[in-house]
Amino acid sequence: MECRCRVSDRLGFDPYVSYIGTHSDHLQVSEPINLVAPGNIPAAPTSLADQIARGPEFANVFNNEIGGAFGPTNNLLDPRFDNVTQVQSTGTSDYHSLQVEAIRRFKNGLTFDANYTWSHSLDDISDALGVLINDSAEPLDASKPISFNRANSQFDIRNRVVLSYNYQIPFAKGFHGWKKYLLDGWSQSGIFSSQSGLPTTIFAAPIGVCAVTPSAAGVCPLDAHGNSQVVNISDLLLNGTNTGNSAVNTTVNGDATKLHPVPFFPGYTVPANLPVSEPLLEHNGTSGRNHLRLDGQTDFDAAFSKAFKFRESKRFELRWEMFNILNHPNFAQYNNVLGGSQFNSYSGTATNARQMQVTARFIF
Repeated sequence: MECRCRVSDRLGFDPYVSYIGTHSDHLQVSEPINLVAPGNIPAAPTSLADQIARGPEFANVFNNEIGGAFGPTNNLLDPRFDNVTQVQSTGTSDYHSLQVEAIRRFKNGLTFDANYTWSHSLDDISDALGVLINDSAEPLDASKPISFNRANSQFDIRNRVVLSYNYQIPFAKGFHGWKKYLLDGWSQSGIFSSQSGLPTTIFAAPIGVCAVTPSAAGVCPLDAHGNSQVVNISDLLLNGTNTGNSAVNTTVNGDATKLHPVPFFPGYTVPANLPVSEPLLEHNGTSGRNHLRLDGQTDFDAAFSKAFKFRESKRFELRWEMFNILNHPNFAQYNNVLGGSQFNSYSGTATNARQMQVTARFIF
């Protein structure tokens, strides 16, 4: 479904105002379907002390989500299979945007174009195949309806401004001979863009429990061969999404919007007093999906060009292009897993530092 409304008028420039709204159904969702049988899920811990005391019980449930090659079988609904993910067409999304554009064409060869977009995109899952970063291809809680996952889309950009211009330098239009050849055909153009940041989900870290005694992971005894008997539980809800890797798909507790990401630097340490914390096992975190808004991006590119016209259909063009003239760092690669040594920091950038290039082309 799409609805458009546009208003235009002439006030020395050409303004356009548009509303665009879309609704989509039957979007793909990667849904785990072979969950832990309800009778095999222990009662949720009521406190951290209770979680530590019942560590062996929780470790046993987590370990048995994956069956052995020759036994024992797993504790899932259908013990013939381990984790099963089915791509279903149950997702929905909504998009709303207000788009404003103003174009002004001056008689001296200058054209100016200004664009602003306010938009909001919501969905249940932004990417069923796990291509996008800072989000998950699977629902936060596979035992709940897919609507439990509804939040800002991972690609939701709330505000975006783009300003561009092109100036065909006119002062040599009336020249002739060598003056026209050297001084005519110059142009200068530029484009400036600035947008708000993408949202991200703050995921909890695996929870370590002692598998043999009701003690904290830090004091769990070693086995007879000196090996650790701590089990790092990555399926914090213990509902059957253990795939054998350490990725956690449960959010943290607290208000993720109060986090203030910074660029990573040598000697960086995670702040001690964070507004988010690890949830207890079998508890959904109170910080929602795509709760934190990351830093935005700003960029300004410009170019100078000179066209040498030989005939009406043939010309030679030299072009000097400059990218990210402001040399503005647009931070990216945000570390969004609680417990990591680089948590709440950016480890890279989305754009390169200032670059320049000269190109030549013959057009015929």
